[in-house]
Amino acid sequence: MAQDIVILVHGVDSTGVWYEAAKAALSPHFDCKLIRYIEYERWGKLKVALDPILAILGIAVGSLAIAFLNGFLGILLGILSFFIICTANVRARYKRVKLAQGDFQKDVYTASADSAAHVIAHSFGTFLVGFAVRELHHLRFGRIIVAGCVLPRDFPWTEHHGHKFDSVWNDKGARDFIGLLVRIFGRLMPDLGDSGRRGFKVSASIHNVENPWSDCPACKQSRGIVHNVSHGFFHSTALTTRGHIEKFWLPFLWSIPPKECNDVLDWSSRLVRFTPDQKEEFETMGSEFCERLWTWTSSDHSGRTVISYLEALIAARLTKPCVDFRRSRPNQATKRLATRLAPIAVRRMWKLVADGKEARTSLNHPSGVGAIDLSELIKMTNPKHAAQAAAKWVVEWDRQKRGRN
Repeated sequence: MAQDIVILVHGVDSTGVWYEAAKAALSPHFDCKLIRYIEYERWGKLKVALDPILAILGIAVGSLAIAFLNGFLGILLGILSFFIICTANVRARYKRVKLAQGDFQKDVYTASADSAAHVIAHSFGTFLVGFAVRELHHLRFGRIIVAGCVLPRDFPWTEHHGHKFDSVWNDKGARDFIGLLVRIFGRLMPDLGDSGRRGFKVSASIHNVENPWSDCPACKQSRGIVHNVSHGFFHSTALTTRGHIEKFWLPFLWSIPPKECNDVLDWSSRLVRFTPDQKEEFETMGSEFCERLWTWTSSDHSGRTVISYLEALIAARLTKPCVDFRRSRPNQATKRLATRLAPIAVRRMWKLVADGKEARTSLNHPSGVGAIDLSELIKMTNPKHAAQAAAKWVVEWDRQKRGRN
């Protein structure tokens, strides 16, 4: 099965150094495509800064001409100098932006391969993603993650939701210095904003999340399509923190609440470590895990138990192992068998998740474990993937057992 695609888009003065950290965390689960544009890779910050600087220079030259040259001539030269400097600046910026957008458009169409690819963008890369959402009518993204975002706070996400993207995670940081500068010079760069510092403006579908480990309280009234998640980061902190990518960005791309995903990993690791003399503690924790309602187990996020989820996966495999599970219609005997196998499958799932977590974090892997095997283990940190693998394993195990009998 082909992996889902994640497109990575860097900011100015960068060739995507952070790509390596992101790719290390994402590549076991996704096919990472790197997007580059050369217009802002060198002297990018200077080019961006020149826009307001030259505008201020135009005002200053014009003011000096008016102040030191009396009468009509001074006013004329002042207005003319201001107009020439600002016009040259606007034209130069327009050309740079258009070239960057052209490179981005060409590469993103190639990278997405006609699929609704997810995207992670930083700084000026978020501006290019915003351009794609607004202007590229034949392109659709899946989930969008933005860090150090420079889009305006009133960017029209709601107008494009559904047909252009699924949802947005905005890592906002109160210490984003670039966002502060954009806010100060915002009138000179009206197409940019400080949404990476203050977040997009809150509405019925755009919510603030102050604690990234908690559920969004506003989603109980109306489901949000954009979430401003507070982390207190600087402009690029999220990109250079691999733990952040694994704890927050990966669950978001899997459509799993970060806390739930990390709870599954932590509980599974603890459950597989219990010894026989800790049977009572094991059964207590295991029952709590199996009785909890997890939102990732249902397509509408209403929540159901892992046991119920595994029963459905097992019954589908027993009924039609080679077709779409969702269209399977198991009979009563199959349902009873699935109910009997589900408790075995959940233990297998714990083991797979725990092994995946260990493979992700371990620095000294056992000899003989290759990169491909390691990648397959790390995939099990996705609870949905681990549940599918556990259901497949328990069905094959039952068939072999019945074959021997």
